Amino acid sequence: HLEGENIPCLHELRCFDSLFEGQGKRELFSVTDILRHQYGLKFLQQHPDLNYVKPCCLDYAFTRYLIEEVNQHFRILAGERHLLFRCFRACFTNQWNTEMQWIFYLYLLIKAHFREEIIQVNRQTGFRNFQNYEKRKYLLWDLPGEIPGTGAYWHEALRTAIVAPLQEQPIRSLEVRLTPRDTEDENLEYIYSLDRDGLFYRYGEKLPRKSSMDWEISALRNPCSFYVLHFIKEKDSPLQTRDYQYRHKALREKTRRQAVAIVRSLSQHDYLRRRIRGIDACANEIGCRPEVFAVPFRFLQSCPIWLYQNLNIRHGQEHLSLSATYHAGEDFRDIADGLRAIDEAVCFLNLRRGSRIGHALALGVNPEVHYRRKHGYIVLPKQELLDNLTWLFFRSAELNIAIEPNLKERIRNQAEDLLTEIYRKHLFSYPKQGGGIGNPSLRDYYRSWMLRGDDPICYADPACYRYGVRSFKQPEDELASFAFNQWPGLREILEHCRRDGMTAGLYHAYHYSRSVKQDGSKTIQFRIFPDYIRLMERMQRGLQKYLNDLGFGIECNPSSNALIGTFKEYESHPIFQFYDLSTSSKSISSPLHVSLNTDDQGVFDTSLTFEYTLVAAALTSRKHPDGTREYTDREVEDYIRNLRRMGNEQTFPKCDDKYKNI
Repeated sequence: HLEGENIPCLHELRCFDSLFEGQGKRELFSVTDILRHQYGLKFLQQHPDLNYVKPCCLDYAFTRYLIEEVNQHFRILAGERHLLFRCFRACFTNQWNTEMQWIFYLYLLIKAHFREEIIQVNRQTGFRNFQNYEKRKYLLWDLPGEIPGTGAYWHEALRTAIVAPLQEQPIRSLEVRLTPRDTEDENLEYIYSLDRDGLFYRYGEKLPRKSSMDWEISALRNPCSFYVLHFIKEKDSPLQTRDYQYRHKALREKTRRQAVAIVRSLSQHDYLRRRIRGIDACANEIGCRPEVFAVPFRFLQSCPIWLYQNLNIRHGQEHLSLSATYHAGEDFRDIADGLRAIDEAVCFLNLRRGSRIGHALALGVNPEVHYRRKHGYIVLPKQELLDNLTWLFFRSAELNIAIEPNLKERIRNQAEDLLTEIYRKHLFSYPKQGGGIGNPSLRDYYRSWMLRGDDPICYADPACYRYGVRSFKQPEDELASFAFNQWPGLREILEHCRRDGMTAGLYHAYHYSRSVKQDGSKTIQFRIFPDYIRLMERMQRGLQKYLNDLGFGIECNPSSNALIGTFKEYESHPIFQFYDLSTSSKSISSPLHVSLNTDDQGVFDTSLTFEYTLVAAALTSRKHPDGTREYTDREVEDYIRNLRRMGNEQTFPKCDDKYKNI
C-alpha cells in the first residue's frame, strides 16, 4: 500500500528470510535490519565519537517522498503519523475497505497493549509503581550489538525529549534534569553530547570540536534550555554487608565523589558554567532521608566562595552559584513523615531563598481523606515512628502549634517507650551535662535528631560519648569544611548539642550501633485517632507559613501527583491549598509560591499545556455547597496567568545573575 515504493511482498520476505536458515547468521542480521537499510529513509545524526553527521535508518516504513513533510523534531514518529493520516483520508474518500479496517484495528490493539507497558495507566499508587514504569523506557532504545545509550534510537529519543517541547509549546525555558557523572571529563562529554544531539546539521556540516567547547551558547539552536544535575536516592545497604559502618555509607561516598566532580567540571570549563544552573535529588523517598545529601548540597550551593578561595579565580571572572531543588513529601507512610522530610530538607541542606521543594504532597493533602484510605492504621519502622513522634512533640511548639492534652500525653509516652526499646543497650551510658551518668530524655533525642545534618564521619570516635565532638577526625576532601550544619536558625543550639556528650552519643548510636539499626527497622502498627488528624492539619498550615516566610517555591505536578499520590481527583490536588485566592478559602493568608510542571513526560504521557488544562478544568468544576461555581471564568484566567508568572519566576537564573545576590 505504499505509493511509489518497491517494497517486497510477504512471500518474498519469507523466501528472503529462509536464506539465513542453517547458516548461523540470525544473531547478526534480521529481515527488518536489512529492510531498514535498503528501503528506509535516511536521517542525519551526529556521530557519537567523530566530528561529523551520518545518515541513519530508523524505520523501513518511512517512505522517501515524506522527506519534505517530516517534522525533524518528531521524525521518529513519521511512519505512524503517516499511517493515521492515510486511514483518516480513507474514511472521507470512500476507500475505507474491510482490509484497511482490519489493519487499523490491529494497529490500535498493538498500540493499546504497548502503551499499557510504557505509560502509567494502572490504578496503583506509590513511587515504587512509578519506578517500574520509569525503568522500562530504557529498554526501548538499545538494539542488539549496540553500546547502551549510544544507538540511533537513543539520539532520536533525546532529540524528541529536549528539542520537541521547545518547538511545539510556548515554553520560555526548559529545565533538563540528568544524573551527574563521577569525573569532570564525563560530565563535560555527557552534556556536550546532549547539546550536540539537540542540534540539526546539514549532511557534511562539521560540529565544533571538543577542544573548542567554549563557543558562545547563542550558537545553540535552543539556548533557553539548561541543565540541573540531580542525585538519585537509594535505599541503604543491608546490615549483613561487611563494610557497613554508618547509614547510607555507599550513597554518601558516591554523592561526595559526584559533588567534587561537578565543582571541578564547572571550575575548568566555562561551557559547563553556562549550561548547568542547579542541583536536585529525587527518586524513591522512603528509606532515604534528606540527611544523606546534606554535605554535598551545602558544598555545591557555596561554590562561589569555595571556588574563589581554593581555585584562585580571577577577579571579574564569572562566578558560580548553583540553585537547589529537593524532592520531599512526595511518597510517605505517614503525613508526619512527609512533613518532617520537608523540614529536614530545609534545615539540613541549608536551602536558600528561591530554592524549591519538589511535589511536597504531605504539605497539602487532606489528612482525613488520606487516613480514611489507610483504614485508620499505618505500619512503619519503629525508628521512623520514634522520629516522627519526637519531631511532632517539639517542632509543634517551635511553630506555635498547640497539641491537645490527651494526644500530647500519648505522643510523649509512646515516644519514650520506643526510645527505651531501640536504645536500651545504650541507656545509662551517656554523661549528663551537669555531671554523672543518666538516662537520655526525649529532649536529648530531639537534639540528636537536629545533628543529622552533620557528617556522621565526625562522630565515628566513641569518645564523643564523653567529650562531644570538640576533637574529631575531619573528612579529607574538598567537602571537609561543610561537614557541620551551619543553618542560621540552628547554629547556636547545634554548637551546644555537639559539645554535649549525651546528644553526640545518641547520634553516634543512631549511625554506628547495629542493635539500634536492627531494633529500629522492626515494624510497628500505629493507630490514627481524630485528634491526630487535627494535629496534621495544624502542622500543615504551620509549615506552609514557615516555608512562605523563608521564600521557598513548590513544584506541583498534577498528573504525576494524581498517579503516585493517594488522592485521585484533580480537584483535590494540594496546589489549591498552596495557592488559593478564594475569599472563602481556609488556606494560609499568604499563598505559597508554586509552579506547574510535567515531571516525567514519557511515563505520564503529558505536556505542560495539558497540565495547565487540567488545573483550569479542576478550577472550573469546583463548586460551593449551594451548587454555584467557586471560580468565575475571569478568576480561572487570572489564576492560570499567575501560575505562569510564578513558574517563570522560579526559573533558575544564570550564574552571573545569582552571584550578586549572595
